[in-house]
Amino acid sequence: MILTPHFDKDLKKFCDINVNAPLKWLGIKKDLEVSSIESKNKGIRFIYQLTDIPEQEPTQESLFGTSPPTTPNKKNKGFGKK
Repeated sequence: MILTPHFDKDLKKFCDINVNAPLKWLGIKKDLEVSSIESKNKGIRFIYQLTDIPEQEPTQESLFGTSPPTTPNKKNKGFGKK
């Protein structure tokens, strides 16, 4: 990531002309995802070989960090396994 907080021009156009075009000319554009970020902090984001990241279906644990809560258990009068 390259932060450009004081860049006053069109960052997307700058990124296309000065970053994406040379990468394409060098033949390595397919290995990088380059995009401009125009939010509170402007910048250019580089992600190398995005295609190598395996696709995985989200699970309950990956979404919430823990297993989902279970129903109250009469034995221990609290939450526990069913």
